[in-house]
Amino acid sequence: EAVYLEYLAQAKLLGEDRYYAAVEKYVELFPESANAYDLYCGELYERASYKTLMEIALIAREKGIATENVKNWYIECSHMLKSVAGGFDEAQSFVGGYARVKVGENHGYISSNGSFLIGPSYPGATIMMDCAAVNDGQEWHLINQLGYKVARTNVPVDSLGAMVNGKISVSKGDKWGYTNSSLVIPEELPYEYASTFKGGFAAVKKNGKWAVINTAEEFVTQLEYDEIVLDEFDTCYNGGVIFAKRNGLYYMLNGKGEQISEQGFEAVYPFAGNGPAAVKLNGKWGFVANNGQIVIEPTYEDAKSFNVNLGAVCVDGLWGYIGTTGQMRIEPQFDDCMPFASNGIAAVKENEFWRYVQLLSFRN
Repeated sequence: EAVYLEYLAQAKLLGEDRYYAAVEKYVELFPESANAYDLYCGELYERASYKTLMEIALIAREKGIATENVKNWYIECSHMLKSVAGGFDEAQSFVGGYARVKVGENHGYISSNGSFLIGPSYPGATIMMDCAAVNDGQEWHLINQLGYKVARTNVPVDSLGAMVNGKISVSKGDKWGYTNSSLVIPEELPYEYASTFKGGFAAVKKNGKWAVINTAEEFVTQLEYDEIVLDEFDTCYNGGVIFAKRNGLYYMLNGKGEQISEQGFEAVYPFAGNGPAAVKLNGKWGFVANNGQIVIEPTYEDAKSFNVNLGAVCVDGLWGYIGTTGQMRIEPQFDDCMPFASNGIAAVKENEFWRYVQLLSFRN
């Protein structure tokens, strides 16, 4: 190896390309050398070959020979972003492999590679799972992922929700209730509002108060809350937690409707995935685990919940992302942003338009 290092010094005098080729060969000839991986990753960083750098750094880490330089380069690269698609007036987070977007007055759906699954052609639309509920300007109906109608309501309605757990929320006039894939609308709609189901639970409003119900439409809680917090997909049960408001503060409930902790919060953002949720205390935002424990102290102007080990925070009016230790991973640069989805894609807003960005550490 000492002899090869002398050769590297000579190769460097012969030009950058010759030196790079020699460094690349260094790893091949001495696969257990920490120095070889350090030099190679350094060259990859200089050449902006970030994906290759992450691959080589992972090999070094698996061998147990990754230097601090290699570890730091990997962390930095893994939080770099590539653009997926943009130019949207509204952009919803990905779920089930697709995201709902709005261009002008109409909604459509894109896939994770940024191409349109269904172009923007519907004035109203829900999330796309196996199917989606859409309004074409005349009626609400279900479409499949090819855009074909698969069912329509038996009577006109004002709105349909997404079909989850075999249930679809529906409204007619000022009344709400549920139907199923048949889209036969019950004669009596008993609620003032009915949210989309998730994990077997939904939120309903009746007589000015909110409660949680199960798929049998049995009450899990009493109609006693001023609000049940809904996420961007119109669901209330996320991360095993429901946020419910009473006496001016938001409290954490479990799937049995039991209060998890005594701590109440001034404002909350529902759990978005596998990390803590954003909560507001004493005028500042921090993060709480699903057992009620504060894991990042409230210090931010605003925040949105963690997923894929990144949480959105607002600093001096701009949004970026922090890691689980509170260290800034993606510098504040956006006018607004959403939590990352499980595919490593997030919607971010710049100059009045939304676009999607993906972490380099994720691949389609």
